Amino acid sequence: MTASVSPAMRAALAGLFAMAGAMGVGRFVYTPLLPHMIGEAALTASEAGLVAGANFLGYLLGALAASASIFAPHRRTWLFVALAGSVATTALMALASTLAAMLALRFLSGVASAFSMIFVTALVLAKLAEDRRPGLIAWHFAGVGLGIAGSAILVSLLSQWQTHWQMMWLAAGFAALLCWLALVLLLPPTTAEPVRNRHSGSSGRWLTPPLALFIAGYGFFGFGYVITATFINAMAKAEPALSSIEPWIWMIVGL
Repeated sequence: MTASVSPAMRAALAGLFAMAGAMGVGRFVYTPLLPHMIGEAALTASEAGLVAGANFLGYLLGALAASASIFAPHRRTWLFVALAGSVATTALMALASTLAAMLALRFLSGVASAFSMIFVTALVLAKLAEDRRPGLIAWHFAGVGLGIAGSAILVSLLSQWQTHWQMMWLAAGFAALLCWLALVLLLPPTTAEPVRNRHSGSSGRWLTPPLALFIAGYGFFGFGYVITATFINAMAKAEPALSSIEPWIWMIVGL
């Protein structure tokens, strides 16, 4: 089946599924699941903030670590390992019965999702540049929204069947596993060098003022959206006027 699809399109689709699994599910499924975890007394509101913070910290440290040159020669292998780690940490939340376990799993999930996002983006960009198909990058990044919308639908359907929050995490882990399998089947090899800083081998400064401003701006952007993005479903469920559409709010965000 994959033989009839161009290598560039296969790379874009592989990126789509990897981003859906690592980001849309692995990182963000916590948002639609949070109201159920609070409602079933698995977490208090303050504990929910700590668990979310552990994931954010893991993502930040993972993003910084993944940029190290030591990973560059084996990005493909590390991608498969990182996304598998995202699958495992998502599914294992079904077994987490203490706050400490949840903190550890969500921290590791943040690291895994950051590694997955950075490595798959580098590989997909390299393949699309090699095949001169830069326009397909939109498919790759659409995976985040696909994963968010898909996980919102999954949690909503499971809630209709009165499914316990632990089984919801297990189902999310299975969805992430399907994304991992799609990545393994679709990602083509590339002979091009992954996109990198053209001055990486020089002794000049890499943190130029424009780059520093960009990093600071992106950091503030992340700080601004992440609190609302994490608790939007919980806030909607607590508001009588919005509680009826709470399951679908996160799907709209994904779309």
